Amino acid sequence: MHERCRRICGDDKERCFIGNKKQIDCIADMVINKVFGISSIIEISMGESAPEKIRENLSHAVRTMDELILWVKFLQIAHDLRELSSLSYESGVHEKRRELRFPLPGIHQKYILMKVKIADSFVPVVIKNFSPHGIQFTCPEPLVPDTVRDCILLSTHGIKKEVSFKVKVRYCTKQGPAFVVGVQTEDISDKVSFNFFKSVHDFIMQIPTKESLQGE
Repeated sequence: MHERCRRICGDDKERCFIGNKKQIDCIADMVINKVFGISSIIEISMGESAPEKIRENLSHAVRTMDELILWVKFLQIAHDLRELSSLSYESGVHEKRRELRFPLPGIHQKYILMKVKIADSFVPVVIKNFSPHGIQFTCPEPLVPDTVRDCILLSTHGIKKEVSFKVKVRYCTKQGPAFVVGVQTEDISDKVSFNFFKSVHDFIMQIPTKESLQGE
């Protein structure tokens, strides 16, 4: 633990995160609730006799653990527990989401850029929220539902990096002068399944700490 503290924070005991009781209480409550839920699911499964029911319960437990990992990783890049209040599974009339969506923290908007290919050029869009396999963004032009689009995710700090991927448009709704678009990432054959959340997290974690906390 001491080595981890030294590596991440330089052993700055004066500003140790654990010193903020309200923040740590909130994180602890979140983790305890999720872990208790996982434990309960496993305990129920141990008493089940039907193999299919056991598989269903264990699958639920795995999804809950994956969600907890996403929560903690999001906290790493948001640095603000209040951002968690905007998380949701559903988007009203548009769709029922299978994955928890996370907002892109405003402090990182200038470092993370997404572009969608429209006609013969890549057009910048503004990410509203994202998950491992889904993204909602605002786009200056309409996109036809069920079409597949080429996209690029770029980091604009330090050594610039980018990753290319494809998405399938699920819906497109006009909102003021722009359009709100929901997409699902598409797996590319012969490649590892693309995880949008992981890519955003990896890009942000490479931003120098002082620079990432400066804001706009």
